[in-house]
Amino acid sequence: MYLKQLPIFKELSPYSGEIDENNRWIRLEELVPWAELDGLYRKYFDKEKLGVIKDSQLILGLLLGQMLLEMGDRPILEYFHENPYFQHFCGQDVFVAKGKTSIIHHSLLSKRRKRLGKSYMNKFEKEVITVLKSKGLVKGKKLIVDATVFPANITYPNDVKLLNTVREFLCKTILQVKNTYNPKGRIRTFRRTARKVYLNFQKTKRKSKQFIRLSRNKMIRFVRRNIRQLETVLGQANELKLT
Repeated sequence: MYLKQLPIFKELSPYSGEIDENNRWIRLEELVPWAELDGLYRKYFDKEKLGVIKDSQLILGLLLGQMLLEMGDRPILEYFHENPYFQHFCGQDVFVAKGKTSIIHHSLLSKRRKRLGKSYMNKFEKEVITVLKSKGLVKGKKLIVDATVFPANITYPNDVKLLNTVREFLCKTILQVKNTYNPKGRIRTFRRTARKVYLNFQKTKRKSKQFIRLSRNKMIRFVRRNIRQLETVLGQANELKLT
């Protein structure tokens, strides 16, 4: 029995932030007739082997991705491990990081195409393309809804970016608290200096371990300073309330 795919990734770790619900792969996942395709897919295998074959949504999702993105077997597997949205489209409910081996060997896709045959693949392609065209998501066989591998509203998991997010929150809170009792006063949060360190880290494409460590340590020092400053202004604000 086919079960409805759960919302993308039960656990967002190592990704944090909001999910782009309009991402093309999330929209496509809802439109593809997975249940019907799964029934057809299972007919090509012995019942005794159904428990060990790869899930139909994984294989068919990869094949459909190949068709729409015009990729070969190896590139589509690389894309799979790079894009959490595409993994969701292929039926995964947790992020599958690429280790020493891929989620499947690239040769399996070729084997599945041969086993399913031209008639199945033609039916698969025709049904899916018809649905996607009716929704205005494809033109010909190409997707017309663009999306990057990691959209801007998903925080990529690195310590420096997370520390910078904390630092920005602290600086904002420090100013808000200070303005409640001393709007004209000034306090040095080193916000601009820290921002330059962060931007320099983000703009550097090839980051050595030493560079990452130094940038992280700098951000930690900025955060520690801001925490102490926040504690100070909170204390002063409480004292003024009591007097």
